[in-house]
Amino acid sequence: MSAGTNVGKFVKAAVSGESRDSFVLHMSKGLQRADESEYWLQLIYFADLINAREFESIESDRKELARMLTNIVKCSKGSQL
Repeated sequence: MSAGTNVGKFVKAAVSGESRDSFVLHMSKGLQRADESEYWLQLIYFADLINAREFESIESDRKELARMLTNIVKCSKGSQL
């Protein structure tokens, strides 16, 4: 589950970054961790450690976070061109 908690770590590093490149790099890493957390979330669901309602709630939040990070990365990269 460190993938899920690392999202925040990378977003914080991005905001504290000294350059646009650093911002994009750290936001991209946060996005990768959000995507990776999907695997771990499915794993704990299939192991019956959480129920369907809990899974759907967390997965919905994870997807929304991934969409936001995707937009941030795309917009940030686009403004560099």
